[in-house]
Amino acid sequence: MKSTQKGFSLLELIAVMAAVAVMLAVAVVSASNILPSFRATSGMNQVMGVIRRARHAALSDRRTIAINFIGNNQIQLLTNPPGGGVATPLDGPIPYTLEGGVQFLYFPATGDTPMGFGACPAATCFTNPANPGGGLPATTFLADGTFGAGIGVPVNGTIFLGIPNKPTTARAITILGATGRIRTYYWDGNAWQE
Repeated sequence: MKSTQKGFSLLELIAVMAAVAVMLAVAVVSASNILPSFRATSGMNQVMGVIRRARHAALSDRRTIAINFIGNNQIQLLTNPPGGGVATPLDGPIPYTLEGGVQFLYFPATGDTPMGFGACPAATCFTNPANPGGGLPATTFLADGTFGAGIGVPVNGTIFLGIPNKPTTARAITILGATGRIRTYYWDGNAWQE
C-alpha cells in the first residue's frame, strides 16, 4: 500500500459497526416502550372524537345523544327521539372499536385526575346524584350541549383508558357536565399531566 492512499483499517471498521449495533439496540428497546404510549394516546384521541361527535349531534339536531360503553373497548352513540321512545344508534349499528389493544381501563395506582370526577374505581365513572336510579343515562349530551341526566342536572365524569399491564399507558378524559367541556390527561409515571 502506498503512503498516499487513505482508508480505514479493519479494526476501525469493526469499532464503528459495534457502535452502530449498540445504538440500534438502544433504539429498538426505546421504541418498544414508546409504541404502547402512542397507541394509548391514539385511543384517547379516538374516544375524544366520538365524544365531540356526540356533543355536536346533540347541539345540531336538538336531541339527546347517549354515549353507550360496550364491553371494555367499544363505544356507541344513541339518539333519543323527541318525546321518548326507543333510542337508535346515531352512526349505524356497528359501534366504534378502540384500536391498538387500548381498553377502557382503570389502573388503581394512578388514582383520580386533578379534576376529581373519577371518584369510583371504574374505567368509566359518571355519577347522577339527582336521580341515581332512573331517567336518562348519566352519559348523555343534552340539546343545549350540557352533559347530564336532564336539563339543569349536570353530571361530571371521567373515562380511563390504557393498555392492560402497562400503567404508563394510562390516559383519562374528563367531561365537565355544565358545559360539556372535555379535558385529557396522561399518566407520566408519578402524576396526571394535562
